[in-house]
Amino acid sequence: MKNHFKSREQVNSLPEIYALKKLCPNSNPHQNIVQLNDALYDEPTGRLALVFELMDMNLYEAIKGRRSYIKEKKVKS
Repeated sequence: MKNHFKSREQVNSLPEIYALKKLCPNSNPHQNIVQLNDALYDEPTGRLALVFELMDMNLYEAIKGRRSYIKEKKVKS
């Protein structure tokens, strides 16, 4: 995250973090939503780093490496 934050409370109230925690709680992860493992807040600098589960590739790499269109059935799933 490129923004600087003033407190841990400000970080915890971010809509992105709130949505990820609601959509994919640690006790019941969803297979189609990347899991947020941790939010690291460095108080002296006000910087935030979001730690996600390890993925094979990002969306850009998946699209760039394709030689044909993704089948509609797979896109829907």
